[in-house]
Amino acid sequence: MSDKSNNNIHAGGDEKPPALPPVFQIATQDKKRSFWSSCLNSCMVISFVSMLLIILILIITFGGCFAYFKSFQKVEADTATLAQLGKAATSGNVKKVVPININGIVDDTENSSSWFIDENSSQAALNKIRVATADSSIKGMLLCINSGGGGITASDILWNSLKEFKKKDPKRKIVVMMGSTAASGAYYIAVAGDYIIANPTTITGSIGVILSGYNIKELAQKVGLKIITSTSGENKA
Repeated sequence: MSDKSNNNIHAGGDEKPPALPPVFQIATQDKKRSFWSSCLNSCMVISFVSMLLIILILIITFGGCFAYFKSFQKVEADTATLAQLGKAATSGNVKKVVPININGIVDDTENSSSWFIDENSSQAALNKIRVATADSSIKGMLLCINSGGGGITASDILWNSLKEFKKKDPKRKIVVMMGSTAASGAYYIAVAGDYIIANPTTITGSIGVILSGYNIKELAQKVGLKIITSTSGENKA
């Protein structure tokens, strides 16, 4: 009996396990399909978001380039218009007054690295002043300033350009109209005018009146800090 039972168990062990019920197989297939569907949906969402970002970047890039060329053309158009008006007025002995605006920071007018050229910026103002200087029909300038100042070199270049405008024709007059602010380098530019008009609420002045710094002499003496200069020869500094 024991041998027969062992044979039956051995024989039963060689038999293949019964197939899974159809319901379980369908459930397994549904899980696989839902997994791949989720992956596909995620990829589609990521692709859609990426396309939107690329389109947005392209719009910003092309928009910036378009604004740059448009503003640059605007400055050129203004200078060209001044030159044309000067030629037309000279023939008829017409005297003109040119309005020029300086808004915002007075930057390095000779070497501006900005992508955008504002028609009311210091760079555009310098171009217009130079064109007006060469136009003999222009006898006056209305300079409207609304700026807190900027670089000393840029301010000095504009100041000298205004002086050159008057030097070309001593009878020319410059009237400066100050807006909300005309301080520091902007006030430096304004003093080149023959007349300065400020509003009661205009913030102006502030040229070299405040200088902040640290005096570390006592601290240096306390810790034994000294300045040593080394040269490679007696006549070299």
